[in-house]
Amino acid sequence: MSKRSRMGFTLVELLVVIAIIGILVGLLLPAVQAAREAARRMQCSNNLKNVALACHNYHDTYKTFPTGWVNQTLPTMTTAEAKWSWGALILPFIEQAPLHDQLNIGGNRIGVDLLNTTTRAMMQIPISTFKCPSDIAPDLNTETYRKLRDTAGTEYEVAGSNYIGTNSVGNAIINGVMGGVSGGTGASGHQGLFLENTGVRFRDITDGTSNTLMFGERRWQHKVSTTGGVLYDGAANVFGVRHTDTSSLTALNQSLGSAIGTSRGRINYSLGVQDVANVSFSSFHPGGAQFALADGSVKFVTDTVDFSGNAAQENTDPALVNSVYEKMIARDDGQPFQMP
Repeated sequence: MSKRSRMGFTLVELLVVIAIIGILVGLLLPAVQAAREAARRMQCSNNLKNVALACHNYHDTYKTFPTGWVNQTLPTMTTAEAKWSWGALILPFIEQAPLHDQLNIGGNRIGVDLLNTTTRAMMQIPISTFKCPSDIAPDLNTETYRKLRDTAGTEYEVAGSNYIGTNSVGNAIINGVMGGVSGGTGASGHQGLFLENTGVRFRDITDGTSNTLMFGERRWQHKVSTTGGVLYDGAANVFGVRHTDTSSLTALNQSLGSAIGTSRGRINYSLGVQDVANVSFSSFHPGGAQFALADGSVKFVTDTVDFSGNAAQENTDPALVNSVYEKMIARDDGQPFQMP
């Protein structure tokens, strides 16, 4: 009587196969994650390019880039209420003309629209063009300094954004003055492209459109390198700035940070000072952040770019343009440099 041979694996063979599969999966997963981040970064780059091209189309129509934010000089307007920002102004150029028309941007004050339940709901609809897919920010920006005030002083969350316009190399410039306070520095060499009630034109970018940053990113939060705690950078929002009250420089920087950014802190600032994080550029992309240049191209700038910062990762002298990062933001400082 013949014996039939048995087909199968021994326990040792099975364990070896499982171990090999585990090793292969371990090698494969980082590559998958890297591919996903590469795809997200490409989508973020496309978003920035679309926003930059929208501003170019705005310039073709109005012969100027959109102002950073609109501070209407009406008798009843207060510095405490919200103001429309560049994101609202370019809506018709990113296929959001119906939203722009319904909100009557430029006709209505944003504080009046926020009083109305219908128009307020429109400002709470997420717009994917303004969001970096790598970021973890909620659809509505819940950070205190990103909420917008109606004319009665009530604050509301609106659609969030990760993209901000360049404003200055130090504190935010308001009323033509850095920080908006007496004695501040507001020379043109320190300015970016998005200022209060000021439409910058191509001819104003005397350093060259391929040498000047136009937009950049800001993340939702970061882990503080010294404590391990979480600090909210606050990203931005699509429609406006919270207020333009200059009585507190800290609050002003944080409020205007809803629409603009400065080189107050280095890219991907990692410490725990709130108002530095709230006004600086940052991202969830490893090693730096993406920027759109004034010529419409998009560039990844590493967080190791030359910057006149100190151990606190803050600009040591915002009255000067003395680093590559600052020269990239200033549009007419006249200093030559090598674009990194």
